[in-house]
Amino acid sequence: MGVHKVIKKYKINEQPNDFSFWQSKSYEERLDALEQIRKEYNSWRYDAEHGLQRVCRVVKRKQCLKKNKRATGRSQDLADVENLE
Repeated sequence: MGVHKVIKKYKINEQPNDFSFWQSKSYEERLDALEQIRKEYNSWRYDAEHGLQRVCRVVKRKQCLKKNKRATGRSQDLADVENLE
């Protein structure tokens, strides 16, 4: 047995109330619908795929932090480097 899609046409002033339709759904169904709308919007608006937007590299955090702080030359950053050592 296949699944049949039912389409109903209404006059504009005889449309059923959307609020009552969504109130009849469980919160899981409402969240699923919202997530689907969000995905479709993001795909249309940003032409975005799921996943990270940028390539990220893992670095030795403390060494990199010290190097970057020294490079700025700001007094607060230099004081931070001293505190890290």
